[in-house]
Amino acid sequence: MSPTFLELLRRDPLTFAKQAHFELYQSLLSDDPYLALLTSDVELIVGGSIRRYVCNLPPGHGKTFIFSVTLPALLLGREPAARILIVSYGEDLAIDNSRMIRAILKAPSYRKAFPETILATDQKSARDFATTAGGRVHARSIEGAITGVRCDYLFIDDPVQIRDSGNRLHLESVNARFDTDLVSRLNNPRTGTIVIVHHRLNQADLTGHVRKRPGWYHRALSLIAPEDRDYRLKHGIWRRKEGEVLRPHAYSPEYVAELRENTEAPGFGPLYQQRFDGPDVLQVHRKDFVIQPFYAPPAVPYILSIDPNHKGEDGRSFGVIQCWGLMADDKYLLYDQWRGRAHRHAFADHIRSMKAKYRPRYILIEDNGPALDLQEQFQTSGCPVILLNASGNKVTRLRRHLHLFRNHQVILRGGVPFTEELMVEFENFPYGANDDQVDAATQFFDWIRSNSVSAIARPRPVMGALGNARQTREMLYWNAGRPRSCVFSRR
Repeated sequence: MSPTFLELLRRDPLTFAKQAHFELYQSLLSDDPYLALLTSDVELIVGGSIRRYVCNLPPGHGKTFIFSVTLPALLLGREPAARILIVSYGEDLAIDNSRMIRAILKAPSYRKAFPETILATDQKSARDFATTAGGRVHARSIEGAITGVRCDYLFIDDPVQIRDSGNRLHLESVNARFDTDLVSRLNNPRTGTIVIVHHRLNQADLTGHVRKRPGWYHRALSLIAPEDRDYRLKHGIWRRKEGEVLRPHAYSPEYVAELRENTEAPGFGPLYQQRFDGPDVLQVHRKDFVIQPFYAPPAVPYILSIDPNHKGEDGRSFGVIQCWGLMADDKYLLYDQWRGRAHRHAFADHIRSMKAKYRPRYILIEDNGPALDLQEQFQTSGCPVILLNASGNKVTRLRRHLHLFRNHQVILRGGVPFTEELMVEFENFPYGANDDQVDAATQFFDWIRSNSVSAIARPRPVMGALGNARQTREMLYWNAGRPRSCVFSRR
């Protein structure tokens, strides 16, 4: 190896990353310009200009390789006595990073470029290894024991798994762990460096947590550029155009469209765009709902929308029974709701109670296992029971009905506890801990979209004086100009 190349390895993080990639994978690192941007940030971190850094990138774009593998290896080359702590959601991932760092240190090119950085033979486990100069690399999980571990550089790589994106308790636990345990591991909090890398999962994730504080340098790159923007690189300018993907050779338009359509929670926007706004993210706010007090059930047709919890009392999710009223002017009133965990017999009793109270025209049940048993119980009771299979992911299904919220066509009953619970769930969707109420509502919106409201609203024959009185009120409401008040008494 020429002296010039060895000097480049020592001084240029991009050259170092390319050589490390070849040493580890026997393949060339791509020439995508965003990698030059990230290694420009690495140079500032190594030089001490940035001591608090957070980077958000889509999955599969090398953030772990750049910041949790090559950056620590480069730091040990520059500072053989550096102490490094690498933390991830699981110890296996942290140890994998540690192994790759150690493999780079053992590579011939590294030993020639950094002859003073020598691995100690008596401390070389995958979880912890050392250099002869007193440097140390520790690999831990976010919930692992770190008592006695001290560091100059703290690396946090994917502290939360994607599947926990909606688990607010876990997110808050990780944030608290960062504040109390991890930051205190720095030998010198003033001069120590913290690097956090992950894709966005939730507005309450670690990036959202630390960005509320001053002094953090934030780098976020969307898979698809939302606008034209120029980035200053070490050698020139990267002019990224609106709509340009980070890795054009790997992400075809068809593949991006598939990701946009099928990415489950936390959704395409946060996971790939690192954004919580824009067309890829749902934003249903409480201002989109109409809150209206009702002192008696309005005499309108009702439909029950049911999302059973197939694990009953043992599952994490809830079963939901919603009673929707078909109001005038294509508006929909959620008049009543039951939500809880119950085995199938108790759950069926709750349905019977709601059915007897509101005499719905139809019962809609999500076909997720217990639905068939429920259909058999209620099909012969004079009310059609319809099993529905959800199509597409949850975000896509709700997006079809955003106009209902924007046009204030969704009415909630004021003064009842479930109204607040439902609004909170919609505001947090799809990042919240639960989405069962959203699922039941979306099921109703899907079905009513494909069925004639006028046919559903047509009064059906009812025997008895009470039925005749209610039938008359329904006919007045739907066919005779609608009385001024939409609140009717059943008495």
